[in-house]
Amino acid sequence: MRGIESHFWLLGDQIRDWGIALRPFHELPLVGPATHVGGYTIGPAYYWIMWAIRVLVGPWFDNLPHAGGYGQAAIESAADALLFVALWRRVQSPWVALAAAIVIVTSGFDVALSAIDWTPPIASAPASGNGSYLVQVSSQRSEADAQSAYRSIQSKYPSVLGSQPHTVRRADLGSKGVYYRAMVGPFPSREAAVQLCSSLKQAGGDCVVQH
Repeated sequence: MRGIESHFWLLGDQIRDWGIALRPFHELPLVGPATHVGGYTIGPAYYWIMWAIRVLVGPWFDNLPHAGGYGQAAIESAADALLFVALWRRVQSPWVALAAAIVIVTSGFDVALSAIDWTPPIASAPASGNGSYLVQVSSQRSEADAQSAYRSIQSKYPSVLGSQPHTVRRADLGSKGVYYRAMVGPFPSREAAVQLCSSLKQAGGDCVVQH
């Protein structure tokens, strides 16, 4: 989807889960996500899988949250392919196996799990064609330092940054070297980004609006 690398909105639980996946592995929770369907959950393995997706897929998408959607969609596709092969070997007919696999993967229960899973249409739904404003709150020499710096700033100003999505973007400044910028957002308009930056400065923080 054009422009998805620079602007998108996610549901609150998806922002929460991707924020957790950005942490070091030893900081992942030992419980599953709060969001589930009918009590269905895979417990802490959910965050382990999300963390692995973030490590393997995240760098291709600047560690933006929609990488989680693409990674989980790839896992789902692989599982569906294995199901098809298993059914084919069992019934000895690719057409019967295909029909059975389609019935299974589109069943009410499987589709209902979308409330605890990320599919690309959900994870990458754009909020606005022009919404690509971000608020930079830190710039560090490594991605890990940028993540750590953001968590520190977030804990210092929870009333401003507590529920905000964030990302870390790589910036190659040529002779000055490569930096990793901790960014809040994206926001659908410059006014919204400026408002958050102003609130952060009033609380004692520092920031700059980027487009």
